[in-house]
Amino acid sequence: MTNPTPDDRPANDEAEPLNVAPRRRAVSVQEGGLEAGPREKRTGCLLLGATLGIVVGLGFAFYGLKPILKHFYGEKTVAVGQAYTGDAKNIRVTYNGVAPDPALGGFAHPDPSSYYVTLAITTDKTWSPKVSDFSVQFAGVGNWPQAVEAPGAAAADTLAFELGKPRILELRFPRPTEKPGAVATYFHISAPRVRIALPQP
Repeated sequence: MTNPTPDDRPANDEAEPLNVAPRRRAVSVQEGGLEAGPREKRTGCLLLGATLGIVVGLGFAFYGLKPILKHFYGEKTVAVGQAYTGDAKNIRVTYNGVAPDPALGGFAHPDPSSYYVTLAITTDKTWSPKVSDFSVQFAGVGNWPQAVEAPGAAAADTLAFELGKPRILELRFPRPTEKPGAVATYFHISAPRVRIALPQP
């Protein structure tokens, strides 16, 4: 038996062309539009991650950052009976109680719902605090009442100190209404940031 010659081969046995068109990926069409591709899915993940990052960052700023700043840049604590010495100032608590300092008589009409603190202050640096820059911390009370009055001055008034000259300053604070019998524990100054421990009754 002889092999067929090229001329004897059937016409439909011709070689297939080499350039075959690539197959196209079928895209399923769902109601409302095309199915989301990989790029759209990645974009959605990035947006979700960015949103979560903002939420976590805001939560840290409001609740986590404040204790950290207080730890590194917190108030200087002064023990009972001691004076704060710093920033060219010397500040000492000389009296504290539910009635005005009897040795001074700066408040002509004492308020039985108030708390009183007397300070001895000397500053060699210009210092102009407001009456409301001073506050008292009471045990078990979250909000520290600010001073509302100094003899001859209202809460928003600026106090004047002569450089190098000692001054006695009396302050009146409202006692916390939610806990009237709470014990005062610390006297706070906003600038410089100082808290002075108060003697207990």
